[in-house]
Amino acid sequence: MKRLNEKTDLSELPEGELKKVKANISKGAKDLNQLWASALELVHEAYEKAQIQRPDLTMNAAWKQYEEMIAFAVKELAKARGVDGDWRTTPSLNEAVKVEEINWSMETNVDGLPVNVVRKAKDIDELIRPFFAHNITGHNIELRHRGANNVCLYFCDKDGKRTGDKVTIKKMK
Repeated sequence: MKRLNEKTDLSELPEGELKKVKANISKGAKDLNQLWASALELVHEAYEKAQIQRPDLTMNAAWKQYEEMIAFAVKELAKARGVDGDWRTTPSLNEAVKVEEINWSMETNVDGLPVNVVRKAKDIDELIRPFFAHNITGHNIELRHRGANNVCLYFCDKDGKRTGDKVTIKKMK
C-alpha cells in the first residue's frame, strides 16, 4: 500500500483501474471488425468502456499513465494488425492519398487439389479481414507466420486441432 504525503499525486489511477483500460485496449486492437483511425481513438474508447475519465495536463500522474496507455495501444494495434495497418491514418488522409493496389497470391487446397487465386488489394489486412468477419465454416481461424507481405491462416475445429485446411497469402513481386 502506498503512503500518502503532501507530494502524493492523487490523480494516479489505481492498478486495478489501469488493468481495465489495458484489457479494453487489447480487446479493441484484436477486434478486426473495429476500424480505428488511430491508437488515440482506441485509448479514448478504452477509458470510456472502463468508465474512467481521461486526465488533463494538470493531473501529472494520471497524464503519465495516459501516455503509457497510448504507447501500449500502439504496440497492441501493431501486433494485431501490423505496423502498417489501416489504424495509422485517419479516413480523410486515406482519401487524400491514393494507395496503389498490389497483386496478392492466395493459395489453398480444395478437395486435395492446389488452388491459386490472384487478388488486388491495398494491403494484406484487406484480404485477411473477410476470413474473420464472415467465417461461415464455423471453424476457428489461427493466424500464423504473419508479416507485412505474407500470412498463413489455419482452420481449426472446436477443440483447437487443425483441420488441415489453410490459406496462404503472399505479395507478388
